[in-house]
Amino acid sequence: MIFWYFQPRFLSQTNLINVARQASFLAIVACAQMFPILSGGFDLSVGSIFALVSVIMAQLTKDV
Repeated sequence: MIFWYFQPRFLSQTNLINVARQASFLAIVACAQMFPILSGGFDLSVGSIFALVSVIMAQLTKDV
Protein backbone atom coordinates (compact mmCIF):
# COMPACT_ATOMS: atom_id res chain seq x y z
CA MET A 1 0.00 0.00 0.00
CA ILE A 2 2.41 2.65 -1.13
CA PHE A 3 -0.32 4.50 -3.00
CA TRP A 4 -1.20 6.58 0.07
CA TYR A 5 2.37 7.88 0.11
CA PHE A 6 2.17 9.25 -3.43
CA GLN A 7 -1.48 10.32 -3.24
CA PRO A 8 -2.61 11.55 0.20
CA ARG A 9 -6.28 11.41 -0.80
CA PHE A 10 -6.06 7.65 -1.37
CA LEU A 11 -6.93 6.77 2.23
CA SER A 12 -9.46 9.55 2.65
CA GLN A 13 -12.91 8.77 4.00
CA THR A 14 -14.56 9.83 0.75
CA ASN A 15 -12.42 7.50 -1.34
CA LEU A 16 -12.92 4.54 1.01
CA ILE A 17 -16.70 5.04 0.98
CA ASN A 18 -16.64 5.23 -2.83
CA VAL A 19 -14.68 1.97 -3.06
CA ALA A 20 -17.06 0.28 -0.60
CA ARG A 21 -20.08 1.38 -2.64
CA GLN A 22 -18.60 0.04 -5.84
CA ALA A 23 -17.63 -3.27 -4.24
CA SER A 24 -20.96 -3.81 -2.49
CA PHE A 25 -22.68 -5.18 -5.61
CA LEU A 26 -19.92 -7.73 -6.15
CA ALA A 27 -20.08 -8.73 -2.49
CA ILE A 28 -23.83 -9.37 -2.73
CA VAL A 29 -23.36 -11.46 -5.88
CA ALA A 30 -20.55 -13.39 -4.21
CA CYS A 31 -22.77 -14.13 -1.19
CA ALA A 32 -25.56 -15.24 -3.49
CA GLN A 33 -23.26 -17.65 -5.32
CA MET A 34 -21.73 -18.95 -2.10
CA PHE A 35 -24.95 -20.61 -0.88
CA PRO A 36 -25.45 -22.98 -3.84
CA ILE A 37 -21.78 -23.95 -3.69
CA LEU A 38 -21.89 -24.66 0.05
CA SER A 39 -25.13 -26.62 -0.20
CA GLY A 40 -23.64 -28.81 -2.92
CA GLY A 41 -26.63 -28.28 -5.19
CA PHE A 42 -25.34 -26.56 -8.28
CA ASP A 43 -28.77 -27.00 -9.86
CA LEU A 44 -30.20 -24.34 -7.53
CA SER A 45 -31.26 -21.16 -9.21
CA VAL A 46 -28.61 -18.56 -8.48
CA GLY A 47 -31.15 -15.87 -9.34
CA SER A 48 -33.49 -16.81 -6.50
CA ILE A 49 -30.59 -17.08 -4.07
CA PHE A 50 -29.39 -13.68 -5.27
CA ALA A 51 -32.84 -12.22 -4.60
CA LEU A 52 -32.93 -13.75 -1.11
CA VAL A 53 -29.46 -12.46 -0.22
CA SER A 54 -30.33 -9.03 -1.63
CA VAL A 55 -33.39 -8.77 0.60
CA ILE A 56 -31.41 -9.93 3.65
CA MET A 57 -28.60 -7.47 2.93
CA ALA A 58 -31.10 -4.65 2.41
CA GLN A 59 -32.69 -5.40 5.77
CA LEU A 60 -29.30 -5.51 7.48
CA THR A 61 -28.12 -2.24 5.96
CA LYS A 62 -31.44 -0.57 6.75
CA ASP A 63 -31.01 -1.38 10.44
CA VAL A 64 -27.48 0.04 10.59
